[in-house]
Amino acid sequence: MGQRAARRLGAAAAHPRARELTVKAPHGTYAPVQLWQYSLDAAPAGDDARTWFSEVLGVPVRLVYLDDPLRRRPNPRFSDEGDRVSFADGYPP
Repeated sequence: MGQRAARRLGAAAAHPRARELTVKAPHGTYAPVQLWQYSLDAAPAGDDARTWFSEVLGVPVRLVYLDDPLRRRPNPRFSDEGDRVSFADGYPP
């Protein structure tokens, strides 16, 4: 993500604080995350997203995203050489 991307998060019926948050492009600072048995670095979505999600969920959280799919390679036993996955899936279609 080479530029800022705004995303509308939340649902007005589910939560009155639904609003637009700006997810910032990464600027060299990554957060270590654990996804199942994998450890990798992810791009933080920024303080605005962290604060909003923490308030809505009632616990301290942070929103991260995989800005570069090359950072997560699926298990070679179940994928082809060029396959990549994101946080949402485990294996290519």
